[in-house]
Amino acid sequence: AMAAFGMLYTLYMILLLVEIWLVYREQIVLTARRSRGVKRLLFATLALGVYDISREALATDKRTITILAALGIPAACILHGYVGFIFGSVKANPWWGSVLMPIVFLMSAIVSGIAMVMFLYILLSLVRNEKLDMRCLDKIGLFLLVAIIVDFVLEALDYIHRLYQSEESIGILTQLVSSKLFLSLVVVQLLLGMLLPLLILVLVRSVRFNEELRKVLYFTTSLLILLGIFSMRWNVVIGG
Repeated sequence: AMAAFGMLYTLYMILLLVEIWLVYREQIVLTARRSRGVKRLLFATLALGVYDISREALATDKRTITILAALGIPAACILHGYVGFIFGSVKANPWWGSVLMPIVFLMSAIVSGIAMVMFLYILLSLVRNEKLDMRCLDKIGLFLLVAIIVDFVLEALDYIHRLYQSEESIGILTQLVSSKLFLSLVVVQLLLGMLLPLLILVLVRSVRFNEELRKVLYFTTSLLILLGIFSMRWNVVIGG
């Protein structure tokens, strides 16, 4: 599995590099043309000898980006579920051995990815002193709300299924959750990293807060979710 996913990682990285190059190709060419010295040499190298930025060329770039993005979605799903696949395949470790592990890892990657987009958008807009597009931010918040609900349900199903099976390992797993991992799992991951952000996002959707308060709530939510997802990975690896 590690060898197979190593090849997938490489192909996915190449796909992303090509996609990013196409997205920024126009800016790269324009910067190469108006720069001098080392900067010109750098951007001329990044242009890869392709200086055509006509309307037809940019339209071709856009179509290619769409195709690559479509190919990248299933590749990303497999890629981010891979770590969970590795852990879930270890039958000898009851904390890891679960068929839901790849799906939980995939959903946590989606949640943390959306939260990171929200966090960076707010942070960079503040640094650049640019006005935030609240319609865009509200839409990201809606995607995040849906993703975190699905993630919460999947993780809850995983734990409920383990309790219902009540195999011989349930005793040590219960002890692990209630002692060594109580702070990082119950407090940080569940309460601070999932339930509190979920409550904040529901409130933002339900109550008419002003823009400034919504910005603060969205920023706080994204930070808490990133902390919670980090804690989730910590609990899986260190806990296991």
